[in-house]
Order: sequence, then structure tokens, then C-alpha cells
Amino acid sequence: ASGDVRMAAAAQVVSATVGGLVRLDASGSTDPDGDSITYQWTIQSRPAGSAATLSASAGTVVEFRPDGG
Repeated sequence: ASGDVRMAAAAQVVSATVGGLVRLDASGSTDPDGDSITYQWTIQSRPAGSAATLSASAGTVVEFRPDGG
């Protein structure tokens, strides 16, 4: 159906260490209709006092370092 997207990393579990680099890569994502895909990354929640930020809000790859808050 139009508007559907298959994200390659959606089912993967990501574990991280505080201060370690986390890299999320959606470059394997496809649209069944062949439409171009745009990305919008956000951090939905974080511990109180956390200053973690994303390396970018758009693009196929984003990185961040989790902190303990």
C-alpha cells in the first residue's frame, strides 16, 4: 500500500553501555512502491538529567551516546 515502509532495523534489539556510541542505520529500508524515503529521528524519552542528543535529526544514519542522566 502507498505510504508503507519496510525498515530493515525495526525488529533489531539495541543494547548500549552508558557513554558508548549507538549507531542506528536505516539504509536497508525500502518502500514497496519505490517511492523515496525521508527520515526523522527523535529521542522519545530519556532519564531525568540526561543530555543525550542525536548526531542528526534526518538521514539514514544517526548516532548518540547514552548517558546516565
